[in-house]
Amino acid sequence: MKNQKLLYWSFSIAAILIFILPFFYIIKYTHFAADDFCRVPADFDHYFENVAYWYMNITGRYTNGFISYLPLYNLEINRLVLKILIVGLGLISYLFINKSFDYFKIAISKTKCLLISVLFFIALISQLPSVYEFFYWYAASTVYLISIIFFLLFLIMIFNLNYKNPYQIFIICLLVILLNGNNEMLIPITNLILFGFLLEKIIFHEEINLKYLLINVISWFSSLIVILAPGNSNRQTYYAEGGDLLHSLKSSVLSSGMFTLKSLIEFPYFLLYIGLFLFIFDETRNQRIKTYKCIHPILLFGISIILLASVIAVPYYATGYVKINDGRIGNMIHIIFLILLFINLLNSTIFFNKRMVFKKVKFFKKISIGLFIFFFLLVPFTNQNYLDLYSDFKNGSFAKYDLDIEKREEKLRVSDLGEIRIIRIKGSRTIKHLEITKNPKEWENQCYTAFINKKYNLNIRSITVE
Repeated sequence: MKNQKLLYWSFSIAAILIFILPFFYIIKYTHFAADDFCRVPADFDHYFENVAYWYMNITGRYTNGFISYLPLYNLEINRLVLKILIVGLGLISYLFINKSFDYFKIAISKTKCLLISVLFFIALISQLPSVYEFFYWYAASTVYLISIIFFLLFLIMIFNLNYKNPYQIFIICLLVILLNGNNEMLIPITNLILFGFLLEKIIFHEEINLKYLLINVISWFSSLIVILAPGNSNRQTYYAEGGDLLHSLKSSVLSSGMFTLKSLIEFPYFLLYIGLFLFIFDETRNQRIKTYKCIHPILLFGISIILLASVIAVPYYATGYVKINDGRIGNMIHIIFLILLFINLLNSTIFFNKRMVFKKVKFFKKISIGLFIFFFLLVPFTNQNYLDLYSDFKNGSFAKYDLDIEKREEKLRVSDLGEIRIIRIKGSRTIKHLEITKNPKEWENQCYTAFINKKYNLNIRSITVE
């Protein structure tokens, strides 16, 4: 037993060092980009006025407005925040997995939970359509990475909610308000999950639980604050194809189903999913598990398709189209899929544990460990995020990008011209560079000019690229 614990512990630590730590290390090479430049010049003395302008003219994401205008735009402080976020995501992922096992009444050791959490995190990294827009671009991280942290905390709370505890009710209500106000993509799934738990109380306990009803009402109210924001109406004018509800619902369901089926058979991830199922199933074989929280896998699969579709429907309605495998929206869809998949795996192990007898099968765990190792060996050579990372390290792209930014700002700092043209910066494969344009009137250029003027106390009228 001690040797087995040591094996899992060593395996987990090695995987963290090889597959996760490099993504944490390169945060030291990140720089401000695009939207960040617009917020750097903002005066903290007018914090609430800035947030109000955000809500009235830009977007209804009130939580993100409060976060975005915090005085965190010193580069070193900003990098520290990004490091805290990636570490926080790892810790919250571990808690989510641990509490998910508790919810399904599956006993599991801390070392095994750590191993599964590491596998979950590596799968998350490798499936991101844009690592840069999730971990390294501050403006996007506050909207998407922080929202995922809020969502995982929300699931942890709802899975283990003691509705007789007023402190837990207060915390989950606060969490729902923060979650709904940070990213509208998670509003439908949050409300559907809350309504599902309320419905479960009504159907199976024949009561309307007022505490669950209160949480639902607060969620509806906070959702409406986002949906009805004047800033959202302004954004909608940029997308002529958006606003078609029927098209959004139909397209999101079809996209959700196709994406799920494709993802389940995608190589090499299906090896990881099979390995996780066998590993968890082996843990449950000799446990007496209550089945009242287990539902039929096909039913949960159908519910999961609807929940995923609710996430996809938001950008469909807003813009008229969705690129599932592209950018920060694609990141959100892939992560929600991974979270739902894990819950489905746990539910399936309990379902089949009670209906199939495998007492004599002693090699499930060996097969699962073998699949894990095979997955680890394949990821560096098949996944584009890892290929890009290793290529950047090999070519010294991170240090070159850092030097290019330093040279550009030094040139701008000593310039006495009112209108300046600068050379394009390429960036690296992992840490992209969101370049300004040739048009001085574009918002990217105006924000970057304001940023440089404030940082170096200059009075440049415009900055463009050649």
